Amino acid sequence: MNAAVACARPERYGLVMAGVPPHLVETWVSGWARARGTPPPERHRDGFRVEVGAPDQRTRYVFPTVSATLTRLAEDIRLPAIHLKVCAPPETVRVLIPRRWRLDAPRTFMRRETIAPAPATLPDGYRLERDTVDDIDNARILAPDGSIAAAGHVVVIDHSAIYDRVITQEEHRRLGLGRALMAALDLAAAERGAQRGLLVATEPGRALYEALGWKPLAPYTSMMIPPPRTQSR
Repeated sequence: MNAAVACARPERYGLVMAGVPPHLVETWVSGWARARGTPPPERHRDGFRVEVGAPDQRTRYVFPTVSATLTRLAEDIRLPAIHLKVCAPPETVRVLIPRRWRLDAPRTFMRRETIAPAPATLPDGYRLERDTVDDIDNARILAPDGSIAAAGHVVVIDHSAIYDRVITQEEHRRLGLGRALMAALDLAAAERGAQRGLLVATEPGRALYEALGWKPLAPYTSMMIPPPRTQSR
């Protein structure tokens, strides 16, 4: 299949392109970069590039939808540690990019139209901590033994709250910690004037976010070239 032709005429090949408005993706990736302490994103044709600088992720490209720019990058890039992200279904992405690219577990780009902090209670013995570092609001819930049971981060860009690395440890799930953690992050975002929210959800987390009023906008597919296997002696 010619990827450029397929991007221009997806209906011919039965492809679902999905997609998210570019201004929302730009806001989200700007918040992601600030939350991770990387340089801000730069425009790369119809997508965005972030120079992450980590050993396992030197550069990340994020695209609002599948495009010829994305497929051309996928054809040209041969080295690992460069990540491509696109708001499109994995089954569409898979047929348009070379097989050397490995697709990660599917995620979903989500939006919430309002930020309305709601009270949430914690199970006995758990406690919430909040702090702010470099305009990044952090929240964590500590288990009775003092270990971190759940944690997350939020930054505000142009009145949009971008939520990042929101996770509840497996052994502490189904206790309402995710709801309590999001309530704490919502409060921090509202205090900074946030009016709406953006995040990328894992499949396990999506159900919680939908219960909290978040709406899915599009599938979000990530891919990278696996590093070469080291030879054992």
